[in-house]
Amino acid sequence: MVTVSKIRKTFGGAICRRCLNREYGADLERSECRYEKHSGICPVCGERQHIVKRLALRGYIRTLFKR
Repeated sequence: MVTVSKIRKTFGGAICRRCLNREYGADLERSECRYEKHSGICPVCGERQHIVKRLALRGYIRTLFKR
Protein backbone atom coordinates (compact mmCIF):
# COMPACT_ATOMS: atom_id res chain seq x y z
CA MET A 1 0.00 0.00 0.00
CA VAL A 2 1.25 3.46 -0.85
CA THR A 3 1.31 5.78 2.15
CA VAL A 4 2.52 9.35 2.44
CA SER A 5 5.07 8.34 5.08
CA LYS A 6 6.49 5.72 2.67
CA ILE A 7 6.64 8.35 -0.09
CA ARG A 8 8.47 10.78 2.20
CA LYS A 9 11.04 8.12 3.13
CA THR A 10 11.59 7.12 -0.49
CA PHE A 11 11.76 10.56 -2.12
CA GLY A 12 12.86 12.77 0.77
CA GLY A 13 9.53 14.60 0.96
CA ALA A 14 5.95 14.55 -0.21
CA ILE A 15 5.47 14.66 -3.97
CA CYS A 16 2.88 15.99 -6.43
CA ARG A 17 -0.01 13.85 -7.67
CA ARG A 18 1.42 13.65 -11.19
CA CYS A 19 4.67 12.11 -9.93
CA LEU A 20 2.77 9.89 -7.52
CA ASN A 21 0.75 8.50 -10.42
CA ARG A 22 3.85 8.05 -12.58
CA GLU A 23 5.99 6.38 -9.88
CA TYR A 24 3.34 4.01 -8.51
CA GLY A 25 0.90 3.65 -11.42
CA ALA A 26 -1.87 4.77 -9.07
CA ASP A 27 -3.96 6.82 -11.52
CA LEU A 28 -5.26 9.02 -8.69
CA GLU A 29 -7.75 11.78 -9.38
CA ARG A 30 -7.64 15.25 -7.85
CA SER A 31 -10.48 14.47 -5.41
CA GLU A 32 -8.64 11.42 -4.04
CA CYS A 33 -5.77 13.48 -2.64
CA ARG A 34 -5.55 16.08 0.10
CA TYR A 35 -3.01 18.81 -0.56
CA GLU A 36 -0.79 21.08 1.52
CA LYS A 37 -2.09 24.61 1.94
CA HIS A 38 0.58 26.18 -0.27
CA SER A 39 2.24 24.80 -3.37
CA GLY A 40 5.83 23.66 -3.12
CA ILE A 41 8.68 22.21 -5.13
CA CYS A 42 8.21 18.53 -5.89
CA PRO A 43 11.44 16.63 -5.10
CA VAL A 44 10.89 14.28 -8.06
CA CYS A 45 10.07 16.58 -11.00
CA GLY A 46 11.52 19.79 -9.51
CA GLU A 47 8.49 21.87 -10.51
CA ARG A 48 6.25 24.02 -8.33
CA GLN A 49 3.14 21.87 -7.83
CA HIS A 50 0.42 21.21 -5.29
CA ILE A 51 2.00 18.68 -2.92
CA VAL A 52 -0.03 15.72 -1.65
CA LYS A 53 -0.36 15.87 2.14
CA ARG A 54 -2.43 12.71 2.51
CA LEU A 55 -4.80 10.50 0.59
CA ALA A 56 -8.58 10.49 0.91
CA LEU A 57 -10.27 7.17 1.71
CA ARG A 58 -10.92 6.46 -1.96
CA GLY A 59 -7.26 7.21 -2.72
CA TYR A 60 -6.11 4.73 -0.06
CA ILE A 61 -8.43 2.10 -1.48
CA ARG A 62 -7.13 2.72 -4.99
CA THR A 63 -3.50 2.34 -3.84
CA LEU A 64 -4.14 -0.63 -1.57
CA PHE A 65 -2.26 -3.12 -3.74
CA LYS A 66 0.36 -0.77 -5.19
CA ARG A 67 3.98 -1.17 -4.15
